[in-house]
Amino acid sequence: MAQPALVALHSQTAAAALLAIRDGDETVCLSFVSRDPDHASAPGARGRREPLHTTAQGLVFLAHANTGAADQPITGLGSGELQHSLAKIRRQGYAVTVGTLSPETAGLAAPIRDALGTVVAAVGVVTPVETFRPLRLAPPVLAAAEAVSRCVQASRGPDWRLDEQATVAEVLSPPDELILFCGMSIGFEDVTVDYARTGRAPLEEMVTFIED
Repeated sequence: MAQPALVALHSQTAAAALLAIRDGDETVCLSFVSRDPDHASAPGARGRREPLHTTAQGLVFLAHANTGAADQPITGLGSGELQHSLAKIRRQGYAVTVGTLSPETAGLAAPIRDALGTVVAAVGVVTPVETFRPLRLAPPVLAAAEAVSRCVQASRGPDWRLDEQATVAEVLSPPDELILFCGMSIGFEDVTVDYARTGRAPLEEMVTFIED
């Protein structure tokens, strides 16, 4: 559900766009969109793990962590400075890093929230330091984060799911162990962007048609 937003973010900014989750003291990049032919080895490339304090996505997770955020080291920052930095991230809605992952790169990321408001992932961009313009990058990154958050909330929101399943059950009578899941993608594929394409199962393996 995040890939269309990442493709759009990359097209709008010309920066590498990525989505990451937190795993302990590291971020894990789940999706990465870039025109760079060497993107598989680039900082933040899909599948790569990085310490929380080295990436903008990691700082997003630290800023919204319930506990332990102050225990995470950030190069050049004391405890007071760290708390001030994390408070600023919460206030402005996004995190910025310059030269922490590598001397040549900078990043900007914003949180993705579920239906309960919990930060479950982060979306952002990575650019060369010399072309990094936070004020220009922040609006499209925030918009992408909001778009993905809405998808997450729609698919996992408990109130929405229960209400809609009750309505569908009146017609289809599905088994109790099943839930209603709805997804939709609108737009055209950007064939100039190199990104991973997941495999597709045959329709008959995934769909049961209900007739009157």
